[in-house]
Amino acid sequence: MITQLILALLLTGGAVAQAEGQPKAVTGKVDTVTTSVTKLNWLPFDSVRATFPAAPKPLFLYISEKGCHHCEYMDTAVFNRPELVKYVNENLTPVRVDIYMDTPIKLRDTVMNEQQFRKLLSIQGVPAYYFFDTNGRIIGALDSEMDLLKFKRMLVYIRDRHFFVTPWEKFLTLPAASEEAINKRFQSR
Repeated sequence: MITQLILALLLTGGAVAQAEGQPKAVTGKVDTVTTSVTKLNWLPFDSVRATFPAAPKPLFLYISEKGCHHCEYMDTAVFNRPELVKYVNENLTPVRVDIYMDTPIKLRDTVMNEQQFRKLLSIQGVPAYYFFDTNGRIIGALDSEMDLLKFKRMLVYIRDRHFFVTPWEKFLTLPAASEEAINKRFQSR
């Protein structure tokens, strides 16, 4: 269902960025989750709406809402980990949307309220994570709280482009997805 919605979105405008070549650079105000070591550079949705869902690096769209216990867990236990922050900032275009605080959302010439945005992306609950390749093709969509190791595995799955050739369940059995390999991958260089 979500793939059909995203495909419809692409047919109405996402293909423009692909047809013109590389997606345009993303600019805009940065919202951050700060730690004593580093910060995750969240971009507001407005900074990517012109080319959404295409971006110069794979796009990580994080949907949250203020007061959500599971979103708060992700902010404190996952998104503030220095090794994860570095990996996301280097390899993805992270965009954060608070489903209530950041609406209405303008996407090309359409202005959407919270319910319309939920319907467009088939958002069942928060936190929700959407990943798109640089051409705007959906790679994956998940929702719910995740522990740090699972989230790191998902990032490697996205970054190393396993999503086009290896089903998630198969990826989890590969040596590259072992806890040792994942932890080594996220060690500070």
